[in-house]
Amino acid sequence: MDTIKFNLSSASDTAEPVEVSSAAMVNTYLDADQALNVASSDWNATWLTGSGDLLNAGEQVEIVVSLTGITPLLGKSKEFTINVKPKQGAVVTINRTIPAELFLSLLLE
Repeated sequence: MDTIKFNLSSASDTAEPVEVSSAAMVNTYLDADQALNVASSDWNATWLTGSGDLLNAGEQVEIVVSLTGITPLLGKSKEFTINVKPKQGAVVTINRTIPAELFLSLLLE
C-alpha cells in the first residue's frame, strides 16, 4: 500500500475554522520503522463539502497521502499512525493497522 485516504470535519459547530493547506498543516507518518513529515507535494486535500482553505463547521475535506517514499512500504498487518498538525487547533491522530489479508479486485467492463 502506498496511499492513505481519510476525511476531516469540524468537531463542533462552535469550533474555530482550521486552515487546510500545505502552508498551515503538517502531516506526519509514523510506524515501527520510521517517522517522517510528509512533504507538501505528497498530500492533497479535496473538498467534499465546502471550499477554500478553511475547514468550517459542516464542511468535510478528504486528505490523500502518498507514501511511495517510505521504506519499507505498508504491508499486511502493519500498524501506522498519521498525525495531522494544523498551525492552530488540535492535532488529529489516526492509528490504523493494515488488514492481514489484502485482495485486489479488478472491474472490467
